[in-house]
Amino acid sequence: MVRGSGVYAAPNEAGVVIGATMEPGRRDLEPDPEEAAHQVAAGLALLGATAEAGPTRVGIRGATVDGLPLAGSAGEPGLHLALAPRRNGWLLGPLVARITADGIEGRPPLADAAALDPLRFP
Repeated sequence: MVRGSGVYAAPNEAGVVIGATMEPGRRDLEPDPEEAAHQVAAGLALLGATAEAGPTRVGIRGATVDGLPLAGSAGEPGLHLALAPRRNGWLLGPLVARITADGIEGRPPLADAAALDPLRFP
């Protein structure tokens, strides 16, 4: 993977994927053609290459207002959450998994579990 300012280029089975925009609060799935063209040009510049752009894809990242995932009991017996990982949620994946598994298996929570408690919002 190659990263630049606001863009990355990563290899995949079809060649290269270029991306990395994130617009907080946006919930539609309509790609912005100008932004897509800008991203493709910036990604190709990272690689020192030229190519024709493939299809543009848009997704929605689950996120909370504080940017941290939800991990732990939802307040109902037997209901545990591991949601809203946002952009780099995979970085917190091991912690989210541990907090969720601890709750399901009845182990005492880690000290960091309170920061991801699904009930932290009023």
